[in-house]
Amino acid sequence: MPSPKLDVCKNFDNTKLKPVLPDDAPIAVVLFAGGGGIEAGMVQAGIRPVIAVEFDPSKPELSRAIPSAHFVNAKTHHHNFSEYGCRIIQLTVQEVTQSGFLGFPHCPDYLHASPVCANVVR
Repeated sequence: MPSPKLDVCKNFDNTKLKPVLPDDAPIAVVLFAGGGGIEAGMVQAGIRPVIAVEFDPSKPELSRAIPSAHFVNAKTHHHNFSEYGCRIIQLTVQEVTQSGFLGFPHCPDYLHASPVCANVVR
């Protein structure tokens, strides 16, 4: 029988099986967070995601769907990662940059930025 920790998605649906991170765990900032897959892997690896940025209004169809789609993503993300201190920021990465990364840690141990391939301008 496989270990219950091997199914990350099911683990994050069941709070009793979520990894417990020490207070001094390395911290991470995630840009282009999506649904939180990277954060799930980070937590499994002992890394505490503290900020996740997700919002992409670059396509008209997607932009019209974002309020409902991102509400669901934000709610799910909060459910899965808030206990680790992770905040989701619903701004574009460009907007966060223009604000000077206000409220971000100055020296996170990890910075993960992986824009969605479908959004790459060709």
